[in-house]
Amino acid sequence: MTQTQVKKPRRIWRIVLVASLALNLLVVGVVAGVILRAGGGVGAPDHAPHRGLIYYREMPHAARHDIREAARAGFRDRVEQRRAQRSRVLSVLRADRFDADALRSIMRTGADAARDGQLAMVDTWISHLEEMSASDRISYAQRVEEAANRRRPPGPPRD
Repeated sequence: MTQTQVKKPRRIWRIVLVASLALNLLVVGVVAGVILRAGGGVGAPDHAPHRGLIYYREMPHAARHDIREAARAGFRDRVEQRRAQRSRVLSVLRADRFDADALRSIMRTGADAARDGQLAMVDTWISHLEEMSASDRISYAQRVEEAANRRRPPGPPRD
């Protein structure tokens, strides 16, 4: 009788599967966090929204539109960058020798690109604030403060 030797899965596949699971869990966590912070979803906590969201919500409609467009433009510009980043991450994960520094560099570059997109939205927001009269800015500040107080859960005041 001939014996067939069963090959054990290579260790690299275990690493790839674990990394894939970690990335999937990260995406699920980010999506859940966005839903909860934006006040959506069943049983979402009654708390102040993400610090940037409250400022956005209280802006006039036209300003919110411009801020959304800044976010969309940045998103579209980064689609190809994210694909290239994914390819580089997979290459690092598949290499015989794992290079943590290379992976760290790739991920930091992606984080920098995301930050640049956020800063584009902040710049658009600030440009709208610059165009406001003093009385409009005071009114806006009042709306932001009222919205923050409306959403704050009961308890001791925050610093």
